[in-house]
Amino acid sequence: MIDQQWLAVERLSGQSIDASNHYPAPDATMSARADATEPLFEPAFDALHHVVSRLRSAEVLRMDHDDFERLIEVEGRDVLRLLL
Repeated sequence: MIDQQWLAVERLSGQSIDASNHYPAPDATMSARADATEPLFEPAFDALHHVVSRLRSAEVLRMDHDDFERLIEVEGRDVLRLLL
């Protein structure tokens, strides 16, 4: 699943990405937080996918710029929290 996500990032960015260099070795704090059955950062990828889907919605396309920025700020912060 994660390899597919990196391929999607490569397609969007137009750059080749070596995913093996982007995942740090788990340390005590990461292993305490990560579930052994859930790939690292999977919740963040899911949250980001949700944000992108929402940004494509008709509701968001009708928002004014200020509301749009607030939405990005709040939902983007949630994605960042999941990366920690």
